[in-house]
Amino acid sequence: MVDLDAVTALLCEAADEHVLPWFQGLEAHDIGTKRGPEDLVTAADLACEAFLRLESGEADKADYDRFVGNIFRTHQNSPMFLAVI
Repeated sequence: MVDLDAVTALLCEAADEHVLPWFQGLEAHDIGTKRGPEDLVTAADLACEAFLRLESGEADKADYDRFVGNIFRTHQNSPMFLAVI
């Protein structure tokens, strides 16, 4: 059975740490596309996805650190970042 309190806490942490810091602060270079020109993705989306993959066990800490480091160092949202995890 899924622990809904744990899922809620995890989503709140993801929002607080990886989405809200970007709120109303995204610049053009913080927005990219995934599969096509209408499939937008932001640096906040990518950081949140990386965190949730780490917490779910889909990625290890080194993958997470490299992925998030790329986002913050380059401020580019390229689909190549998605291949890291």
